[in-house]
Amino acid sequence: MKRSASVEQRELQWQERLAHQARSGQSIAAYCRNHGIAVQTFYWWRAKLGDGRRQPSRSTPRQRTTAPFIDLGARAPAEDTRAMADNFNIRLELPGGIMLTIARR
Repeated sequence: MKRSASVEQRELQWQERLAHQARSGQSIAAYCRNHGIAVQTFYWWRAKLGDGRRQPSRSTPRQRTTAPFIDLGARAPAEDTRAMADNFNIRLELPGGIMLTIARR
């Protein structure tokens, strides 16, 4: 299925905007405010096209990628191995300001 030129033009325009915002050092909210763009629209295009650092493939559909394995490293040795096994905290800072905390006490 061939896409229209206007769709491709919009995608290229948004790829450029996403890349420009990333290089600008401004927050997304500030960038959108300064350029008259709705923040929700910016996030929609970013989700659709990626972060602006790469061009979308025109010949193949976008593929979903999985996150790489994250090695959290070994825990420091504890005097009491029971205490080490019973207590831990893992905190992940995710995109969009989401924080995931897993705690065992």
